[in-house]
Parts: sequence; structure tokens; C-alpha cells
Amino acid sequence: MDVISNRAYVFYQQKEFEKAISDCKLYLQLKPKDTEVINLNGLCYAGLNDFDTAILEYNKAIQIEPANGLFISTGRLRSTQKEIKPQP
Repeated sequence: MDVISNRAYVFYQQKEFEKAISDCKLYLQLKPKDTEVINLNGLCYAGLNDFDTAILEYNKAIQIEPANGLFISTGRLRSTQKEIKPQP
């Protein structure tokens, strides 16, 4: 399964967000509490400027792993960016 999460990360780096989201969903069917992949899924949605869904994903990660400051920081950052117009 790590191959799928690794491929999702590569798709994310290549800005192929839809493909990354597809891989994240597939991976999360088998490991639904993998907070790193949930967070990656949120990053992909943010890459598509779907900040509402991104924030939902970050919140899922925070609920599973509340002490992880990365997820909390990412969620707050994306919450504030929701109000900011994306730069081309």
C-alpha cells in the first residue's frame, strides 16, 4: 500500500491533484486513520482551490492525531487562505 501513498505524493508534487486525490482515497479505504495521507489529501484539495474540502480533511487528521502541530498549523493556514485570492 505504501506504493499508492508514495504515488499520490508524486502526483501532488507534479500538481496532478485529481490523480493524487484518487490514490489517497484508494489508500484510505484500507488505512482510514493514516493522518499523513489524510493531510496529503487536504493539500491536494487546497491545490485545486477547494479550501472547504481541504479544511475538512485537515480536521479529520486533527481528530485522529490532535497533538500533531503540523496538521493544526496546516489547517489554520488553509483556513486563512480561503479568504485570500489565489495567485496565478
